[in-house]
Amino acid sequence: MRNDTILRYAQDYRVHLLDSSRISQNDFKKFASSLWEVLKYIKYSKDEKGLARLL
Repeated sequence: MRNDTILRYAQDYRVHLLDSSRISQNDFKKFASSLWEVLKYIKYSKDEKGLARLL
């Protein structure tokens, strides 16, 4: 199957990604929902001391 055949079936829409490791402590407060909590857990998931401080 050729690429242009596959592309006929693919949707064309934007995807916005967040990199929690690059979000500063002050920027977490900008999220109105509990999404900031989830992003913090992701950010510190591999940092044992940071995760302990968060919990």
